[in-house]
Amino acid sequence: MPGHLPMISVLYVDDEEILLDIGKTYLERTGRLKVDITTSVSHALELLSSTHYDVIVSDYQMPEMDGIEFLKNLRRQFPKLPFIIFTGKGREEVAVEAFEYGADFYMQKGGAPKPQFTELARKIITAHEHRQGEFHIYRLNRLYSLLSATNKAIVRNTKVPDLLEEICRISVESGGFRMAWAGIAGGSDTLGPIASYGHTDGYLENLPALPGANASESSPTIAAFRSGKCTIYNSLVEDPYTYPWKAEAIRRGYQAIAAIPFARGTQYAGALTLCAPETGFFDDQIVSLLEEMAHDLTFALRVREDDERRKRAEAELHKTNVDLAAAYEQLTAQEEELRANYDELKRGEDALRQSEEKYRRIVETANEGIWALDKDFTISFINRKFAEFLGYSEQELIGKKITSLMGAEHARDYGARKKSWKEGKCEQFECRFIRKDGSTCWLLISGSPSVDTTGNFTGSFAMVTDISGLKAAEDRLARNEKKFRHIFDAAPYLIISVNRQGVIVDCNRKIQDVLQYGKNEILGMPFYSLLRGDEHDTVREHFRQTLTTGSVKNQAFRMQRKDRTEIGVNISSSGLKDQHGTFFRIVCIIEDITELQEMQDSILRKNEDLAASFEELTAIEEELRHHHEILLENEAALKASEEKYRRIVETANEGIWMLDPDFNTTFVNRKLTEFLGYNEEEILGKSITRFMGEEHARDHAIRRQNRMAGRSEQFECRFIRKDGSTCWLLVSGSPIFDDAGVFTGSFAMVTDISRLKAAEEKLARNEKKFRHIFDAAPYLIISVNRQGIIVDCNRRMNDVLQYDKSEIIGKPFASLVHGDFADTAKEYFRQALTTGSSRNQIYRMQKKDGTSLDVSVSASGLKDQHGTFFRIVCIVEDITELRQMQESLLRKNEDLAASFEELTAIEEELRHHHEELLRNEDALRASEARYRNIFENAILGIYRTAPDGSIIEINPAFARIFGYSSPDEMKRSVESMRDLYANPKDRDIVTGRIAQGEAIRAMDVEFIRKDGEHIWLTINARGIPGDRGEISTLEGTTEDITDRRLAESGLKTAHAKLQLLSSITRHDILNQLGALRAYHDLAQDDESDPKKLELIKKQMKVVTTIEEQITFTRDYQTMGMIAPSWQNMNAQLIKSTRGLALKDVRIEAERTDVEVLADPLLTKVFYNLVDNSLRHGGEHMDRIQLSFHEADDCLTCFYEDNGQGVPQKDKPLVFNRGFGKNTGLGMFLAKEILAITGMAIREIGEYGNGARFAITIPRGAYRFVETADTLPQQLKKKA
Repeated sequence: MPGHLPMISVLYVDDEEILLDIGKTYLERTGRLKVDITTSVSHALELLSSTHYDVIVSDYQMPEMDGIEFLKNLRRQFPKLPFIIFTGKGREEVAVEAFEYGADFYMQKGGAPKPQFTELARKIITAHEHRQGEFHIYRLNRLYSLLSATNKAIVRNTKVPDLLEEICRISVESGGFRMAWAGIAGGSDTLGPIASYGHTDGYLENLPALPGANASESSPTIAAFRSGKCTIYNSLVEDPYTYPWKAEAIRRGYQAIAAIPFARGTQYAGALTLCAPETGFFDDQIVSLLEEMAHDLTFALRVREDDERRKRAEAELHKTNVDLAAAYEQLTAQEEELRANYDELKRGEDALRQSEEKYRRIVETANEGIWALDKDFTISFINRKFAEFLGYSEQELIGKKITSLMGAEHARDYGARKKSWKEGKCEQFECRFIRKDGSTCWLLISGSPSVDTTGNFTGSFAMVTDISGLKAAEDRLARNEKKFRHIFDAAPYLIISVNRQGVIVDCNRKIQDVLQYGKNEILGMPFYSLLRGDEHDTVREHFRQTLTTGSVKNQAFRMQRKDRTEIGVNISSSGLKDQHGTFFRIVCIIEDITELQEMQDSILRKNEDLAASFEELTAIEEELRHHHEILLENEAALKASEEKYRRIVETANEGIWMLDPDFNTTFVNRKLTEFLGYNEEEILGKSITRFMGEEHARDHAIRRQNRMAGRSEQFECRFIRKDGSTCWLLVSGSPIFDDAGVFTGSFAMVTDISRLKAAEEKLARNEKKFRHIFDAAPYLIISVNRQGIIVDCNRRMNDVLQYDKSEIIGKPFASLVHGDFADTAKEYFRQALTTGSSRNQIYRMQKKDGTSLDVSVSASGLKDQHGTFFRIVCIVEDITELRQMQESLLRKNEDLAASFEELTAIEEELRHHHEELLRNEDALRASEARYRNIFENAILGIYRTAPDGSIIEINPAFARIFGYSSPDEMKRSVESMRDLYANPKDRDIVTGRIAQGEAIRAMDVEFIRKDGEHIWLTINARGIPGDRGEISTLEGTTEDITDRRLAESGLKTAHAKLQLLSSITRHDILNQLGALRAYHDLAQDDESDPKKLELIKKQMKVVTTIEEQITFTRDYQTMGMIAPSWQNMNAQLIKSTRGLALKDVRIEAERTDVEVLADPLLTKVFYNLVDNSLRHGGEHMDRIQLSFHEADDCLTCFYEDNGQGVPQKDKPLVFNRGFGKNTGLGMFLAKEILAITGMAIREIGEYGNGARFAITIPRGAYRFVETADTLPQQLKKKA
């Protein structure tokens, strides 16, 4: 072995010291293995606790503990340590058990020692390298977990020290490192640790922070930070250089170190250092993953420096939230529209089902595809519909394999479906098919098997439905659901979804902000538990009203947060309907109005203060009234004039507002107070800006300057009413000057334009909603002016006609219409401009690439304010497929008419069969009477039960077997046959196999009699299918074999003891012979004397003979122990030749369908026959032939070759034990194996013309079965 490969340490455990010594010698000769040996399993476990081993080799049969138990103990402490069982115990069940408990290899001792131990050495090396590869994958998986956890930590932590501390912790816990630490330079050339985790033990305190001239002498971290590249030390122990930090690292168990720089060029520049507990840890893949982790960390730290730029984007984010709220409203409207469309489609579906039912009586599933396949799953019949699905003609599909038309992923899985159909199972599944033009379609397959009158599988039949549209709809629904979930979670309000019982089933992410609950905490809680106790009945009435009317708007409640504090909310609820039109869910939009309620409370307190002030003013008014009466006389002259103008002012439909030079109110009329909701006293003396919205109050200084400069103007302004609501007023303001030209104030006429503003806003929202619906419509929509020029279109233009919107605007609509339809289109538009609409006109339009398609156009006219149609909106629907479908339906109706005539003829034929069945019924009644007599007097127990085990009918023998005097007594006493099984597993096997359509034949089962005694019965049972194919009844027979089972049990116990004694003795002898053979090989390698070498060879011949005789005892011991089974003669002959050197010998067979009931060692018979032919046939022998001849009472199998043959004098001795030139046991064993099932063998050949053996097989021990002829090539070729 190459010197640079590492040595592999092996612990070899065996109770035979001589085999341990030989094994150690051979294995260590490879130069790659170092072997320790021990004869005790307990000592091996002690060695493993103190010494590291790469591979364990163990014998199976040892006195203290066998190899399987040793493996089980080992796996508890060392679950991944390679383990090889090397034993002379060659049983299959031992090998299976060994592999179940995690053995890597299972080798059987025996044969030549040198190749045997060479193979063992190869398996040891393979197992070690395999485990090393697994461990490397394990490390990579941990590194991938580390990378994923690091990305999550980057998202979760906002502070850099916390982030680095978290990354160090994850590196140790998830990445498998012994220690990790991170340092940041902070703008200097030093690196101080700011985070660490794992086994440090003072290592970082002793690590110099300032590098010297050579950075690597200080630490790997400084080297990585300065170079900007990863610094790797993969084996500190083997590294020839001496660093100041090296000894300290090794003392703490750091075997390999890697340092990775991060965030260079930022204020967070530094390095991450990872210490691994084993050498060679950092290969290229792991370093690549660590660099990726450093890249992610660098990205995160750079992002933190850009935090200010993100804050400036918050305003835009707020605007986006507002847009999302509007989009949610629009989505709700679209959902209602989709529900209406669904209801309409549902009604259409019901009408279609009624139509389908009418024609179903004529021909089944005529609207679906139909295929019929032969037993090789080649298409033997299809109808036209299936051919249309795939775009082929019927003739092109006949003879094709059905899998050649499927998508690759479904073609691979079709083998399981073929198996199910062959087992008689029906199934339905969806499958992707490839059309002739390469496009994809989805079909729903309802397949069932076809069988002939004898029950043999002959093929399959399937009904096929095209579900491509449904699949596309499912994809669109998934995308819409994803879009809705995004809008739902991003909504600015808390949204909670409640079922009819008031239990919360969904909510958006605002739940944390508003009520402090996590989403998982809130789901499943009753909604009323979030409200104050005195409002539970109110919210129940709120939900009842929502489920009745469909919605309840803006109802105020008090809700409790998780910390039990209360907030005021407005709840608006909407009901969602299911497909039956019933409200099944309530969506609640919850707005926090705590601040609004506090503002309302403040306004109420102010109103109370104003009321008190009003009472004071009333008293002052009384005092002034006296003075007023005095002034009345002086004002008499003015009264008439004032009254005239007051009537004008008070009855004016516009508000009047007068202001002093400081723009404080000096007069308002009643109309203005109505606009603002204040009384006159509340407005007088206050600045006009007091009532304006903030955005307009800020701009009022400019308007004040305009008034003082003598300029009048008109403007729109938002005012705040007393109740806090908004109104929009149109203000026409003018300045007032006295006689001296001094500015004394201003005068304004005010008009309420709130409704106009609301209409404008609503119009804008509707325009946005229309544009969304317009572009999202499933049909092409084109807007055309009176001259027929296209002025607008939606996004479907590109899908339908392949034009971009910019290309089509400004073109005449007529340019898109096929020339044959130009005049029709002009008349169509004239009619639309005259009557306002025109429906479902059929055209042929031209795409951009020159191809044409059939469309249905519906047009509607839009009127201007004068009532004149100024624009036409055209909805264009592609009906190419619809036209093709109509043509298909016409052809189908013709086919249906022809089918009806055929069905009429079939009906006449069925009437004739019915009359014949009536005649047969009488004959069946007579037959039933005969079989009833047999049933009542049969010796065997006969029963019929329901699928649940309840007894339908039993005969007297069955009742006697179970200890009952009569069938009636047993029926009354036993509820179910299933209660009579002694072992539930037997019951489950019987019922399970019958449920799968299998018949139970000669199965021995343990039951319990009436008196509690256990009995053994041989049962034969089967399931009888009902009209719909399900098992309706079970019937069977039983035979009491209790006495026979007791006798067999005693024989088996005795035989098992003899087998165990023989097996142990044979195992020990073979071990000693193996050791003897190994020592002879070693002695032969070191001996040069020819005479001694000849003696060694003779000794080896004796050893070989003893081994062969011991092997014969093993075969002879197992002979007849396993139940005979049906075996193909030809297959066993071919199987027997696999270990023989046939060279140019041909194996030929006359037929391949013969099966015989024989012992499992039948292969050994043919092996000995072929081995005899090869040994004694001579150099000209080149053919072995198998032929058969059937007589009245038996079948004779002839085995013959064209070699020398058997001399006449030797023929009586061929099958005697010990006769022959080799072991003398082969032909003797062949005769004994055949005799187990009543077969006999004799030699009947003519010496000189080849050997010819005749095997006589009695009737009942052979059968002919149909089988795929797998042998023509094998039989004719040189094996």
